[in-house]
Amino acid sequence: MAALNDRGKPVSPVDVLKASLLTPVEDDEQRAANQAWKKTVQGLISWGTEPDTERDSTFVKSWLRAKYAQTKGNGNSSAPSPTDGPRTTPPPSWQA
Repeated sequence: MAALNDRGKPVSPVDVLKASLLTPVEDDEQRAANQAWKKTVQGLISWGTEPDTERDSTFVKSWLRAKYAQTKGNGNSSAPSPTDGPRTTPPPSWQA
């Protein structure tokens, strides 16, 4: 059974992320932070030619994978691993 919020709606992973990010925000800044969150999520949902209510969730999942993935897929990627440190030269495919 899925967790429900105070209005009886299922809690999404984006809702959980919002709660963890906004909980430490000071009370006097809580309203502005919440409005910024809503504006950003609404922008993600309405971006493109057709609204997509799952786009915020898709974006967060994709961003987290891109930022924290520990693998390089099938090994053909030139993407650095998180332990490689900063790249000082472009990948070989970008060099002339």
